[in-house]
Amino acid sequence: MCLPRKAWRTQVQRVSFPQARQGVRDMEIMKSKLEGMLRDLPEKVDVEDVMYRLYLLQKIEAGEKDVTEGRTIAHKDAVERLSKKWQN
Repeated sequence: MCLPRKAWRTQVQRVSFPQARQGVRDMEIMKSKLEGMLRDLPEKVDVEDVMYRLYLLQKIEAGEKDVTEGRTIAHKDAVERLSKKWQN
């Protein structure tokens, strides 16, 4: 799910300590990817821009991990789920 730039900060949910620790492990990003992201940034950059790019990078890596581990659904099934969700 890709949220508008300002909205992603409001999507934080409170979790218990064990869940929070799991979230930290899930958010680990390879140093080489961070270096690449930093190289692509302009000379002057807002901290919000950096945080948003980190957020997107983490979501992309989580999606890639899901695909690798077989946690995917067929496009047809996704369309059905979304159409049911938005019709209610």
